[in-house]
Amino acid sequence: MPLEVEAELYNTRLKDLQGTDVPRFFGLFTGIIEGFPIRIACILLEYCGPTMGGYFKDYDIPTRGKIIEALVHIHNAGVQHNDFDTYHVILDQSDSRDLKVRIVDFGHADKHTCRRKMEIRPYEFAPWQGDFSCSELYDLAYCTDFWTPTWFSFMGFTVSVFEAYDAKSLAAFVAPYFTLWPRKVLEEKAEELLQRFRDKYRDRAELLDYPFDGNTDSDGSDSDWVSDPDSESPEGKSESEESGEVESGETASESCSADDDASSSLGDKPGITEESAVAKAQIAE
Repeated sequence: MPLEVEAELYNTRLKDLQGTDVPRFFGLFTGIIEGFPIRIACILLEYCGPTMGGYFKDYDIPTRGKIIEALVHIHNAGVQHNDFDTYHVILDQSDSRDLKVRIVDFGHADKHTCRRKMEIRPYEFAPWQGDFSCSELYDLAYCTDFWTPTWFSFMGFTVSVFEAYDAKSLAAFVAPYFTLWPRKVLEEKAEELLQRFRDKYRDRAELLDYPFDGNTDSDGSDSDWVSDPDSESPEGKSESEESGEVESGETASESCSADDDASSSLGDKPGITEESAVAKAQIAE
């Protein structure tokens, strides 16, 4: 039974995280309903409050940082949740000065050896998922907007934000495939997309190497790289939207739900830095 699997994880790999990143576990209780050959069971956990509502992006960066940090600790303990969303996160606000995060519902969890190769830092441009090497933590960092997107979806194309800093160069990417469209129209659409990106992430300008003022040394000449509209995106999922909206970067591989060497980490594995993501996020804000 899933509850038996969950109870076993609480008693073993999650034992040291009880009361911090997961609730305290008080036992698995089973029984038989009289007159019915049905076995029933329940798990008794510490009550820490209601689960989160809405979406991760509805909460501030320090809160999102604490959620990511809790999941990193769980991965370090050798567990992958496999069903992670807001309704499996409890924000314990009993102490107004110290928000605590508890993660629940490990009925779909697996034993896990986390192979992530880098730390998660707030606001940095997201790395390639293959370089990060842990899909669940990668998905969470991207879906919560903790990282900054590294890809645009423009006219059905997936374009790196580093390949097109201005409207002329972005329009040049797609112009060979939209020969009936006036270049001016493509540039106007490109400028709208870029402006939305700048407006959304301008508060991160001091932390990112990106021309948020819209200025660039680019001469607007055609680039030699254009993604094939019929091919799959680098994440393994095709991009077909032609609305020109800013996408959240690499598509999350399972849910939704700046590449630095790991110089320090919690425990013996890379993850959240000792100067925690929460603290850095508060400084950034």
